[in-house]
Amino acid sequence: METIFTTPYYRLNRLFLSTVGIWPYDDPRDSLIRKISTYIGFTMIVLSQIFALIKSDFTLRVISTIFSFLIPSLCLFTSYYTASYQVKNCLLTLDEGYVGTHELRLVLFNF
Repeated sequence: METIFTTPYYRLNRLFLSTVGIWPYDDPRDSLIRKISTYIGFTMIVLSQIFALIKSDFTLRVISTIFSFLIPSLCLFTSYYTASYQVKNCLLTLDEGYVGTHELRLVLFNF
């Protein structure tokens, strides 16, 4: 059965967002498993870089090599967590405050 989300326009977005567990129309159990595995992967990457920093000799070359991977990894982890949290909030907001087209026209006409 073809829905709007199986059309070619959404296929790539669905693939990428389902891979990391933030596609809003997935099965909740599958989404939770994907999120947990993604968090574990990110945590292992960041912890391995922190342990490499602790065990290494503190030369400028080693520190710059480690930080060149550690800082973007932390940014990626933070942005993933924020996106995951915001998708959940966005869906809740849409469910609570959806306004039909007639009400929307009235609001826009008054302002």
